[in-house]
Amino acid sequence: MATPGIHPNFAYDIYSGEEQKIIKRFSTEWFITSGIQPLTLSEKSTYRAFLGKPCDPSANMFNLEREIIAVFSNYDEFEVRTIDAFEAAAARFNSLRTDPICRVLISRDPKIVERIKDVLKNDPELPVIIPFTYDELINNRQDTLIINRFRSHFFSRDLFAFESPLKRDTYFFGRTDLINKILSRNRSNENSALFGLRRSGKTSIVFGMERASKLNGQAFVTIDCQNPSVHQRRWFQLLPYLLTQAASKYNLKKSIIDIEKYTELNAADQFFDDVKAVYSGLKKQPIVIAFDEIERISPKTGSSLHWADGQDFVFFWQAVRSAFQRHTGVFSFFLIGTNPQCIETPFIHGHDNPIFNGVPIEYIPGFDLQQTSEMVKKLGLYMGLKFSDAICAKLHEDFGGHPYLVRHICSIINKNSPNSRPIDVDRTIYAKSKSEFDVNYANYTDMILDVLVRDFPDEYVMLNALANEDLELFNSFAEESALISHLVGYGLIAKGLNGHYFKIESVREHLKKKTKFTKLVKTNEERLVEVAARRAVLEPAMRRLILAIFTANYGGRAQQESASIIGGISLKRMTERGFSRALQPTSIDLNLSDLAKLISERWAVFEKLFTIKKVEFDFYIEAIRIVRTEEAHSGEVTNDQFIQARIAFSKIEDELRTIGFLSA
Repeated sequence: MATPGIHPNFAYDIYSGEEQKIIKRFSTEWFITSGIQPLTLSEKSTYRAFLGKPCDPSANMFNLEREIIAVFSNYDEFEVRTIDAFEAAAARFNSLRTDPICRVLISRDPKIVERIKDVLKNDPELPVIIPFTYDELINNRQDTLIINRFRSHFFSRDLFAFESPLKRDTYFFGRTDLINKILSRNRSNENSALFGLRRSGKTSIVFGMERASKLNGQAFVTIDCQNPSVHQRRWFQLLPYLLTQAASKYNLKKSIIDIEKYTELNAADQFFDDVKAVYSGLKKQPIVIAFDEIERISPKTGSSLHWADGQDFVFFWQAVRSAFQRHTGVFSFFLIGTNPQCIETPFIHGHDNPIFNGVPIEYIPGFDLQQTSEMVKKLGLYMGLKFSDAICAKLHEDFGGHPYLVRHICSIINKNSPNSRPIDVDRTIYAKSKSEFDVNYANYTDMILDVLVRDFPDEYVMLNALANEDLELFNSFAEESALISHLVGYGLIAKGLNGHYFKIESVREHLKKKTKFTKLVKTNEERLVEVAARRAVLEPAMRRLILAIFTANYGGRAQQESASIIGGISLKRMTERGFSRALQPTSIDLNLSDLAKLISERWAVFEKLFTIKKVEFDFYIEAIRIVRTEEAHSGEVTNDQFIQARIAFSKIEDELRTIGFLSA
């Protein structure tokens, strides 16, 4: 463990007198290891910098094991280009030597703290930048200045909260081997295809491949197929677009591609000639063309009609495949998206699919436990959150190594943790955060499963069957291997010794909850249990609604108004307890029939809230009342009555959920 001080060979002479004082100030808490020769970014901007290794307690508190780059900005006003100085400094050292997430900026701008906060809001992928002014480091002798500034900027930033694809390596985890394998295949003149659920990191992988291709001597061109400028082009117009994108990115002459020659008749031959010309212009660097969101220019799923229902897909890939086969080592392509049917479908509108089984299909794997732990522990420690092996294992079990879900639950954990850091994330914090995720972020799980709902309905039925332990239904579908291969490939399920199981436990819980009242019910006892469970949720919601609407519309006359509608023992109980108490969610003073009457008889004050008409409301309530009566008395609910009640429950629940009186 390093002790505070300065390396004996440290070169002071490249720094100003004030900067030497600041370096000595840091040396009381860091070991200053190396000076950095001035960094000239342009004619008007030169920066000086140094490397230092924090010592305890900072090193332990912020998980700082490597050296940190500290940059001096000797200008009165901060400019965003100053951030580039960190990359210029990092380029002079082995990447394993310097910390990739933490940077220190020392500026003359008195508002540097506020300015850095603004920069990070606009570009959340930037490293954690700890700002100081020259003045405070020279004149503020408070012993805790440096460590407190680190604490405020580390622990106040949520490094898990990323919604957009990651364009830099800073917070990119777990995909290096996958990227290298794909690029290696492309270097061997092979094509690749990678598919995954939504938010599985597909576009982040494309960005990662683009960064890695620079190191591998490959030209890399990304075609964003969800861009209307792509999918609205016809097949013969998209071919030259691929090449103009490459030419533009690598500053080739535009004249290298003659777009006017790309007619339906000549496009394939012209592409064959022009792709070789672009390759030569790139000094024979092999070209990788990545089609992101490939389903947007695929049959059935295409965003424009000529791709979805026309023959453009067939003609386009006939042209690309022909050029690929005749030009060895010139270019290869990489398909990435959510739906692999563009490769799995043998025939398209009576034509052979040019890429049917011609590109090996690979799925984006979920993080394994080690990768999950690495990401969570590393980012967590920078934020003052210590995740134990047990908590990491629970995270991996519940969220299956899906990076987007894992990041979001960790973001909730950060929000629910005390501000006094560092702290150990214990089971109570995890349980509270997991419960919050289940209640408030179910839409994330629905979004991730969207590809199954839209494109693979049979697989979605299978997944629901497995979630509800309907193995008979699941196994009847599982006989078709293609259906299983999609679910296994997407990382949703796996095969064990005694059958299949969920790899993402939170998905199983979500589907089970979502389909709780849609699974097959075979016995009268099961029917009675479901009726009781749904009534126990529905009636309190109706009480809350009636109390709110009657109070808002009738004020002090609410009890008088309700007394004119109900009678018998219910009226007596309400009179004794009072209107407000009788309408509390847990009250049993008014039964379902009473609640229905209060709404139906005063429909005029409720109708604007509902999308259904009064006659429909009465019909649905009657269907529920019948099974409620049968449950309370004879104990028999016929299957026909039950099916009718299920529909009715769902309709009334949806109405109450829409207006906020029933939780999702």
